Amino acid sequence: MNQSLLFNDDFEVLVDQSLVRFSGMASGRKVVIVVNFKPNALPKPGAISQELKFDLEALVEEWTEDNDLDDVTEISLSY
Repeated sequence: MNQSLLFNDDFEVLVDQSLVRFSGMASGRKVVIVVNFKPNALPKPGAISQELKFDLEALVEEWTEDNDLDDVTEISLSY
């Protein structure tokens, strides 16, 4: 669908929930992205590599190819 989503650099590891959360902007709206991890694959808080950030952003971009961002405020994915 070629939609524009600009990612913010606000990656946060939530160990107790086994997820990474970050956000992006789409048409002036904030979109929260939640990526669930298996507990043993979850990065340590404050230790998200640039490579992992790019991988997660690519995962979201793949999602936007098949889904419409209109009225979306949260995207939930698994990694």
